[in-house]
Amino acid sequence: RPPMFFPGLRSKPWWPREDFPWAETLEASWRDIKREMLRLCSVTKSEDMPGSWPKVGEERATQDGDIIAPGGEWREYVLFGVGPGGDAAQDAPRTCALLEELLPGAVAMA
Repeated sequence: RPPMFFPGLRSKPWWPREDFPWAETLEASWRDIKREMLRLCSVTKSEDMPGSWPKVGEERATQDGDIIAPGGEWREYVLFGVGPGGDAAQDAPRTCALLEELLPGAVAMA
C-alpha cells in the first residue's frame, strides 16, 4: 500500500518474516484455502484455469488490470469489496474468515 495509507511504509527488496506475524497462521491454513479454491474451480468447471472468472480489474473500477494484465492471462475471484450480498463469504467461508481475523485493515480497504 502507498505511504498515504500506511504511514512509515518503506520500500525494500526483502522483508523479514517477523514483520508479518500473521503469515505463519495463513501458511498453516493452506489446506483449507486450497480445498475452497479447488471447490470453486470445480463449481465453475475450470479445473486448469478459471477462464469463466473475469480478468484482473475487468469488473471493478481499479487500476489492477493495467498493472497486472500485461504480464499474462491473469484472472481473479474477488473475496472482498464486492459490496453487500457478495458470494465470497459463502464460496470461501474459511478463507474469508481467516483473512478478516488476521488482516482486518486490509479487508476493510478492499
